[in-house]
Amino acid sequence: MPNSYQLKEEDLIALQSKTIHERIKWIRTTASKENNGLYKQSKVAEDIGVTASTLAKLESGYAKNPSLDVLQKLSKYFSIPISAFFDVYYEDSVEQFTIFGSNDEQLNKEPLFKSNYQANISCDIHSLNSDYEVSFNEKLYLSVLELEEFQEEFRFLINKIKNRKKNWSRKIGELNKLKSTTNKGENDEIL
Repeated sequence: MPNSYQLKEEDLIALQSKTIHERIKWIRTTASKENNGLYKQSKVAEDIGVTASTLAKLESGYAKNPSLDVLQKLSKYFSIPISAFFDVYYEDSVEQFTIFGSNDEQLNKEPLFKSNYQANISCDIHSLNSDYEVSFNEKLYLSVLELEEFQEEFRFLINKIKNRKKNWSRKIGELNKLKSTTNKGENDEIL
């Protein structure tokens, strides 16, 4: 049975300003310190069924969004509430949790799946040359788990649309070069 660690108020204050990646690392390294260095990245990774490189990327922030599956495995492994990885845990009245302790099972579910955010998406498309108009208005309710992923996907979509015009311009330029090269070759044959 591993040695447990009851978080102190100063630990919670420190964790409040950390990212999800820093919290994963802090929890693992604290568990390791309390247990004579036993919980190194390679051991924890092997025990939860991921590669050491995956865990290293999660802890460093190189991997942007940890999957819910990995967070659940870490939560269960360290016997901590899964919500302790997310900002919402530290925004509400913060209860101290214990690494390798018995924590309230309800803390693992409620704050993460509750719709805490509302996204209002409006899009009006107007033709510059005709009377064509289309409007979309959607209201989405998002949980903490969905929010970060939604923001990332929305930014990706906007960038994709912006880059599409650049790509088309580039392709048209390449096509025009190809045409001029082909036409030049045909003119040379005529002469």
